[in-house]
Amino acid sequence: MKKIGFLLVFGTLILGSISCKKDYECCYLNSDGERFAPDDACTTEKYKKSEAEDLESRMNAAVVEFNGSAKCEKV
Repeated sequence: MKKIGFLLVFGTLILGSISCKKDYECCYLNSDGERFAPDDACTTEKYKKSEAEDLESRMNAAVVEFNGSAKCEKV
């Protein structure tokens, strides 16, 4: 019985750490790799890694016509 409880707690901890959201800062960058206006070009939110990667991809698609890019990094 104690083994089942231990396995449940251990499994819950693993699932919690996998789905944990972390703070990511996502910024638009100009062609030189520098941020546009710091207040307007960045956002900091809690995302899962896959959500941050998806957002970065969508941001890159939106800024391609300006020869810029986007980057999401853990804060």
